[in-house]
Amino acid sequence: MKPVVNIKNVTIKYDETNENILDNVNCQINEGDFIAIVGKSGVGKTTLFRSLVKSLDIESGTIEIFGQNIYKISKKEWKSILGKIGFLTQKPLLIPTENVYSNITRSINKYKNWFYKLFYILTKKQKENIFKQLDNLGILRKCFTRVDELSGGEAQRVEIAKILVNNSKLILADEPTSSLDEQTSVEVFKLLKEISVNNNVTIIAIMHNLDLSLELFDKIIVVSNKKMQMYNKGKITKDEILKQIVLDA
Repeated sequence: MKPVVNIKNVTIKYDETNENILDNVNCQINEGDFIAIVGKSGVGKTTLFRSLVKSLDIESGTIEIFGQNIYKISKKEWKSILGKIGFLTQKPLLIPTENVYSNITRSINKYKNWFYKLFYILTKKQKENIFKQLDNLGILRKCFTRVDELSGGEAQRVEIAKILVNNSKLILADEPTSSLDEQTSVEVFKLLKEISVNNNVTIIAIMHNLDLSLELFDKIIVVSNKKMQMYNKGKITKDEILKQIVLDA
């Protein structure tokens, strides 16, 4: 499979103490991978995500996304890469007083021309795609419902619809179900896995629930002791993960 994210000999330091938070780490993530990142709080999981979107500087090494060294490319090239990345956060980034359809139209990054973009005007094909994605996600009936009238699970499905409408090839999810109950969390992650399989989308999720990580994800990255190690499904147990996390200095 073609690499989507390639982390080579990367070291990242804490800003405050100048100590390494991640030390000479390596990892290759391929097209269609469905990966959970686990580790105790403060070990570098979110730092890793921040490095993938260039919101912090790395001390050494290289990070390639879609085959390009993101810390060496032009602003135009980086903008093109960002257009292929979707984000899921703990709290949906939606305008609560607007309806679902309006929120999705605001998220679209490709318009026919500047006039269409200025007034959020969509082509017939784009409108049909929005309805299609909402239907696939089981929330088409909520299309013209205000966001503040949705459940937490429905709101996250709207976020997923935004990503699908923009045809993202890489999804970075930072504990996207931490505010949801377990049943809804399972439904959201099963949906994401289906998207990964059907659309060959790479999904990387920071997780706090080890049981869900082991049950639903194809690979797990354990971050501990300033290192990160990837395991295929079934190649590491919950007890082994906990042992690594507990021993983390």
